Amino acid sequence: MKKALSLVSIMTLSLALVACGKSGGSGNATTTAENTGPKLGIRPSGDETVGPDMSKIKNPDLPKVFDYIDKHIDEHVVNLQKWIQQPSISNTGEGIQESAEMVKGFFDQLGCQKTQVYDVGKTKYGTQGNPVVYAKCDEGAKKTLIVYWQYDTMPVTQPDLWKAPPFEGRLVEQAPFKKVLIGRGATNSKGPEMTFLNAVMSIKAVTGKLPVNIIFVAEGDEERMDIGLNKFMTEHMDLFKGADGVWGPGGSEGCVFVELKTSGKSWGRGPVYSDIHGGNKRSVDAPAWRHIQMLSKLVSEDGNKVLIPGRRRPSVSASRASSRMIPTHS
Repeated sequence: MKKALSLVSIMTLSLALVACGKSGGSGNATTTAENTGPKLGIRPSGDETVGPDMSKIKNPDLPKVFDYIDKHIDEHVVNLQKWIQQPSISNTGEGIQESAEMVKGFFDQLGCQKTQVYDVGKTKYGTQGNPVVYAKCDEGAKKTLIVYWQYDTMPVTQPDLWKAPPFEGRLVEQAPFKKVLIGRGATNSKGPEMTFLNAVMSIKAVTGKLPVNIIFVAEGDEERMDIGLNKFMTEHMDLFKGADGVWGPGGSEGCVFVELKTSGKSWGRGPVYSDIHGGNKRSVDAPAWRHIQMLSKLVSEDGNKVLIPGRRRPSVSASRASSRMIPTHS
């Protein structure tokens, strides 16, 4: 499975944070300082012909943040490469502990006053949950935003289909892009998360602080039903008191878990207590075939609509204003 991340960064939310904040001071770094980091030849905008309309930007700090990001784009890509090079496979546990500590280090680097790796212990499913990383960055702002991350990834099941080793983070050409980064987690979800971190680090470097307080929660069990996060949130809801909103990179398709059993005994038309010869099929129905028919009726023909009775609940349509905030991708 090929996973690629376009190096044209998407930082809409992060840059919107500084746009809504007040103009700050000189910050921790200047936008005129030369970046002495690695030279990868990354073009900040790639081949895009569109960009921000600078005439509509009212916050004088935002152009400085854009400029800072452009000058440090190679360094930002290296940050992602280093994270890709650290395996974090939740189903096998490979690299999970190291990854949790690595994520904590990201939040320490951002300057969060509280950072901690929580051992969630045994979950309600009877298995050990992977660590949850929590951080709180108090910027003295009026509003507080919870930012959700996952640091775990799926295992590599088809290594022969990769253009480059999944934990190398190699830059390759892949049409229509001149450079893309190949790696496990490049799109789901280390790429979007590191893009966000690079952006807020840039904001803080330019302005000295963020316009909102941030609470980070990063789980290592997203790829296995969020079992550790479930326990962590149940036991530590107090850590999120006073927050005004929640944001996470990317969307979620949601999950429905159903356990189904087909029994000839309870049904009354199949084998009662043991297997029987297939020659009896004409007189005794087969639970296996009935089970297959049942599965086919759980969803619509295209598989996109759950048809389980009582499963669908009334939905609230998004307002026109909120709909305009949802990005669309062609």
